[in-house]
Amino acid sequence: MIRSTWWLVGVLVLALTSCGSSTARPADVDAEQPDAAAGAEDAASPPAADAQSSSGPDASPASPDAGAAGPPDAAAPPCTPASADAGTSRSGYPLDGWTWTRHGVLFEPPAEVNGDLAPSLVSDGTALHLFFTRKQGTTHRIHHAVSRDGGATWAVGATAATGLGEDGVVAYPAALFEGGKFRLWYGSGTFDLAESADGDAWTIVQAAALRPGDTGAFDDWSLLYPAVTHDAAGYQMLYTGYDGAGFAIGRADSADGKVFARVGNGPVLAKGSAADVDNHAVAQSAVVRAGQTWLVWYGAYDTSKSNPGPYRVSLATSTDGLAFTKRGLTLELSEAGTEAWSTRDPAVLRTAEGWLMVYSGMGDDGRYRLFRATSTTCAPADP
Repeated sequence: MIRSTWWLVGVLVLALTSCGSSTARPADVDAEQPDAAAGAEDAASPPAADAQSSSGPDASPASPDAGAAGPPDAAAPPCTPASADAGTSRSGYPLDGWTWTRHGVLFEPPAEVNGDLAPSLVSDGTALHLFFTRKQGTTHRIHHAVSRDGGATWAVGATAATGLGEDGVVAYPAALFEGGKFRLWYGSGTFDLAESADGDAWTIVQAAALRPGDTGAFDDWSLLYPAVTHDAAGYQMLYTGYDGAGFAIGRADSADGKVFARVGNGPVLAKGSAADVDNHAVAQSAVVRAGQTWLVWYGAYDTSKSNPGPYRVSLATSTDGLAFTKRGLTLELSEAGTEAWSTRDPAVLRTAEGWLMVYSGMGDDGRYRLFRATSTTCAPADP
């Protein structure tokens, strides 16, 4: 497998595992802004949290992306129509128009690790499977958990997945379930593709499915956080690119999922203006295809009130996967506790009950945990 050099991976781990806070925090080297250089802490209090966002896009449910292996439309109950005005969060940012009910921590990481992040959700038709990164110091490993009650409880594997390599950073999974097997794109620096019958023992079938871009490109230093969908035309990947100074989200396509080619000459989603919730960076995308609409939740990095600042989950939509409209903030920070310093790394799946999101948060104790939220908001339908 082709990877970044060890020192580059160290910089990238420091950068993208950022969950900046506007309050003092413990000495965690990962709690830095997502530049190579960290900024000064701001002692101001963190923004207050919205317990939930507002209601969502006004349309009827649609079938999920084929790769998501979710239930058909017939299984989906009626959902809540959109409100004309989504409103604003307590921190002053526009909300995206969806309603999410938070259900708290999925499972507590072992005491000896820094925590869990970068989840990917998939259904095999009978159970939900969660692939996530467990961080211990500078070592990252992909783990597997299974739920048979719709995501309420999870059985977590006792050990990391095998067969994915022995590099220090084996992380950032994106999973699909197809043809009776799991497919997993993952990596830091480049992306590899592995396959598994059970989600625990893997075989790498394609090294370097996507490499960093050419010199001067937005992704010329490294690639992280793939998110993959599959339709009749092939596989579409959104991913986070790093150029040594900042992060943006790009797209690459593949006929078979093994070798991807970039679409366009730059990112499809980039940081916003100085007053936006994503004024400093966008990263960690999750993509769901709902009818003709691409729903992309992502980590929005905000330094408008403090630097370092927090990540918050936000939403963007598109009809072609190339030109995106940013809809606003999805998950605000909590006022204190386990989500006080960030909400980030979303993974979203359409279910018979509506929508399930698993995401990573960082608390005021400096630990990463995985959380669950659900929504019955409508998805855009085919025209």
